[in-house]
Amino acid sequence: MYIKLQVPSNDILAVHFSGKLGHLSLFNLYNDTTTTLTAFLSSNLPLILPTPLDSMVWLRDFNCHHPLWESDTNRHLDSPPNLIQPLLDLLETYNMDLALLPGTPTYETCAGNWTCPDNVWISHRGTDLITSCDTAPQICPPNADHLPVVSTIDLSIPRTDQPPTRDFCGVDFNDFNEALKTNLASFSPPLTSLQQSQLHVITNQANVLLVTH
Repeated sequence: MYIKLQVPSNDILAVHFSGKLGHLSLFNLYNDTTTTLTAFLSSNLPLILPTPLDSMVWLRDFNCHHPLWESDTNRHLDSPPNLIQPLLDLLETYNMDLALLPGTPTYETCAGNWTCPDNVWISHRGTDLITSCDTAPQICPPNADHLPVVSTIDLSIPRTDQPPTRDFCGVDFNDFNEALKTNLASFSPPLTSLQQSQLHVITNQANVLLVTH
């Protein structure tokens, strides 16, 4: 099941998934939302991460640049410490790992330079949940300047163990009929038509006696 988390910001959309395998909270962020995210996590952590085994995903446009994820050719774009440090502190506090390969271009500037402001972060304990994470230029909408980032998250639902059943579709009916004839031969011979008629009369008489008495 899932619920929408009520984050007091128009730049954050959050959904919490829960099931037999645990809990996962997904935060879709835009721009500089570090202050709001920090406050929300601090006051709602028991809901977001009910157990030490649960995970979070933070994704979308963080609108900042750092050597951890930006390509070497864009060192001149590195965000100043006063702007980037709150995000770095938050990533360290919640032990978040980068799921999107560092240096993956996601945004093209008006000058034609590709940069990496969009990212996907996941709790270190949950890195196995993301089975794939990459850009998908082939589905980029017209006139969009950010590339779509497609992530596959494994939220497998455990299935109940069912006892094995007979596969009637796979029956060889020639073999089945031969086995049936062999087994039926070991029983008493079938009733004749006369015996069946006599049994029917006796059954009807017995039913009449039961009704009248």
